[in-house]
Amino acid sequence: MKIATTQKHVVIYSMNYANGPILYDGQPERVRYGICFETQKPPIGRNQVFLEESILRPGEKYYHVTEYKFDIVK
Repeated sequence: MKIATTQKHVVIYSMNYANGPILYDGQPERVRYGICFETQKPPIGRNQVFLEESILRPGEKYYHVTEYKFDIVK
């Protein structure tokens, strides 16, 4: 998978816990059974780090493009 984006940051969630719901295939969730790549402004961290960079102010426009490309290798 390739990601091209106008955003500066990518947050990755890797499902480090499972709370047991049954998935579409009838199997229960498992730790690291899924992964998510989320392009965005920097997350607001502890003590509100990156808060100023993450606020959208009145009159400002928020427009970004993210493209995900998937290749199959045989």
